[in-house]
Amino acid sequence: MESIDAYADMEMHYRPLCESDGDFDPRRFSGFVELQKNDVKTAISQAGFETGDFAKWIFDKKIDPLYTVRFLPNILKSKKVTQIFLKKGAKEAIKFLDRPDLTKALLEATIAQLAQALTEAIAKIQYSDVQELQQNPTSETNQALLEVQDTLDTFLTSLDRNE
Repeated sequence: MESIDAYADMEMHYRPLCESDGDFDPRRFSGFVELQKNDVKTAISQAGFETGDFAKWIFDKKIDPLYTVRFLPNILKSKKVTQIFLKKGAKEAIKFLDRPDLTKALLEATIAQLAQALTEAIAKIQYSDVQELQQNPTSETNQALLEVQDTLDTFLTSLDRNE
């Protein structure tokens, strides 16, 4: 049902923004799938925007890369961050969200050390913590994990291209 609703929203709100079929980018579909999440639609509505606005953001690449759709609920909570988003896009707006301060040791750690630490932390996670993450998909931890997953996927893909 989610994919059908995403397709309908994309056809109704995104396609009319495209002057020709060549302007229509079907790869933007995953952004409309993310839109179907209750928290995203609710945040858009509560901030005074509509699905048509979302389609324009997708068209104008204000939401790029597409995983940044997941940050819209947090972006739209703040008028200041919303203004940054509307001017410069989600990727820039995310920089202004409240983020935990990283210690000097973390900032100086190598990628290998950080990867090993993350692997160990995930291996030690308690079942009750997993359940809590499942029940709250918009939690700060879930958002951070999704961000690192998308960043890592992009990075690893770029490494494959250089072979």
